[in-house]
Amino acid sequence: MKNYFKVIAKCGHVGRDSYYEGVFYEVAESKSHAAQIVRGRGRVKHHHKDAILSVEPITFEEYQMGVAKKSDEVYFNCHNSSEQALAWEKIAKFIKPETNRRERYQHKKEVQNDRLHYDGKRRIKNPVKYGKYYADNTICEYAI
Repeated sequence: MKNYFKVIAKCGHVGRDSYYEGVFYEVAESKSHAAQIVRGRGRVKHHHKDAILSVEPITFEEYQMGVAKKSDEVYFNCHNSSEQALAWEKIAKFIKPETNRRERYQHKKEVQNDRLHYDGKRRIKNPVKYGKYYADNTICEYAI
């Protein structure tokens, strides 16, 4: 049975901490199947758990109008970064800041830098490579 859906997803290629809110129109059996189809499309942020923002059922007339509207959309008609840069003013309206990305990276840094090491006033970024510390952050005998 054919059902028509409007799927809003996070699309990339607009900066590390941003996403383009792209609207896709799909024919699928269910909402989850429509979301799966869109997740596999180009420009969608596949690796994000929250890449699909919403899935709504629509009528056939809305589907036809949406497909026509999407074919005229500048973001999806750009084939390289130069074309996208020329159309940036039209695209910028739909760009939104990413919510979860920064916290993930920050958490990794906190775990990695749980204890800071110094050689005088200079901070040692990787104490294992520096040679004065063992892997378990204890000081070597010759460093004392």
